[in-house]
Amino acid sequence: MKNNKFFSMLFLVALAVFTYSCSSDDDGVMDTEDPMVVINSPGEEDGFMPGEEIHIDIDFSDNVALLSYKIDIHWAGDGHSHRLVPMHDDHDHDHGEQWDFEVTGELSGTEDHIHMHVEVPENAMHGPYHFGVIALDAAGNETTVFRDIAIGDYDFDDDHDHELQVDGFEILDRGHSPHQVILDAHGNHWHGSFSNGITLHATDNAPIPGSSSWYERGPAESEPEAVSLGVRAFENHGDHTHDISIPGMYRLEAVHTHSGDEDILYISESHGDHVHFVGLADGHAHIVFQLVRQSDGEVVYTSPEFEFEVHDH
Repeated sequence: MKNNKFFSMLFLVALAVFTYSCSSDDDGVMDTEDPMVVINSPGEEDGFMPGEEIHIDIDFSDNVALLSYKIDIHWAGDGHSHRLVPMHDDHDHDHGEQWDFEVTGELSGTEDHIHMHVEVPENAMHGPYHFGVIALDAAGNETTVFRDIAIGDYDFDDDHDHELQVDGFEILDRGHSPHQVILDAHGNHWHGSFSNGITLHATDNAPIPGSSSWYERGPAESEPEAVSLGVRAFENHGDHTHDISIPGMYRLEAVHTHSGDEDILYISESHGDHVHFVGLADGHAHIVFQLVRQSDGEVVYTSPEFEFEVHDH
C-alpha cells in the first residue's frame, strides 16, 4: 500500500512538471521555490480517541502557482521516519488495526486553504501516528510536512524519557535531485567534500523568505548566493539503525556561534528538515546545526561547528 502511495505521488510530480513546461513564464526563469505548508490543525502530539473526528485545517502558498496536495495519516509505532524508501512493518499487534488514511486534492492560485474533518475508526490501534501533508506547485517543487499525533491510550512523554543518541548526522545539499550528502558529523568534527566550509557570494538583495534555491540569485553554482541544506540523522538500537523522525518529533535549526556573524550570513527559520543560508557581506561566519524537539523546544543534539566563507563583489 505504501509503494502505491509513492507511485501516485510520482505521477503527480510528472503531471506537475508537464503542466509547468506548458505554462512557464515568458522570461524563461525556472521556478525552483518550494510551496509553503502551514498546518493549523491538528497540533503536534495532539491526541484523539477512536470514533472522534480529527479537525484538519491547512494553509498553502507558493510564489507562482499551487497544483495539488496529499494528506497521509498512518501508524508510526514501528519507529520509522520519512525518507523516500519502501517502508515495512513486521510487528504483530494484539489490539485493533493499524489505521491508514489518505486523501488527495487540487490546489489553485498562489494561496489556498483546506478544511475537513476525518473520523478515526472505532477499531483503530492505539498508539503514535504520523500526520503528513505533501504539497506540489505547478513547477513540480514539493514540500512535505509531518507531525506526530496519538490515537487512543498513548503518552508521548514516555518517548521523551528516552535520551536521544545521535549516531549519524548527515547534511544534504538540496540544490540537487536527489539531495546529495556533503557533510557527515563524527564526534567533534566533519567529514565530506565541504568539511572545510561552504563558500557563498554576497548578494545585494535582501534575503527572500522561504527561498529554497540559489538559482534566482545568480548563475555561478561554484559560489552561489544562497544554499538550502537539509539533514538526515540516525540512532542505533542494538543491531538496528533507525532514522530519527525529522520532521516530526524533531526539527533542524542552525544558529550563529560568533557575535556579529548575522551581518555576514543570513539563516532562515527552520523548515522542519532543512534551513536556508544567504551570503550577505564579505567575511567568515560560524554556525552549528541543532536538533530541536518539537514538543518542548529542547535542543537534544548540537553538531560540530561549521564555517561559511562569504566573498563580496
